[in-house]
Amino acid sequence: MALTHCTVSIRCLYVFTSIILALFYWSFNTWFYINLHVYRPITFIIRRIQSKPSHCSHILQASKFKLILLL
Repeated sequence: MALTHCTVSIRCLYVFTSIILALFYWSFNTWFYINLHVYRPITFIIRRIQSKPSHCSHILQASKFKLILLL
């Protein structure tokens, strides 16, 4: 009886740790994808536009601020 209880608790511990590791992996991948494919290209485009004299740079600064607040 003690052996089956031990194997059940080990199995539960294995399932619990694998779920936690999967959640960490998913959250890191999501953050990395957003950082690489969304945030960096937008900031790169904003920097390119800001380096050129433009009449709409203040609008872009406001939109960048809103984007940072969303993320």
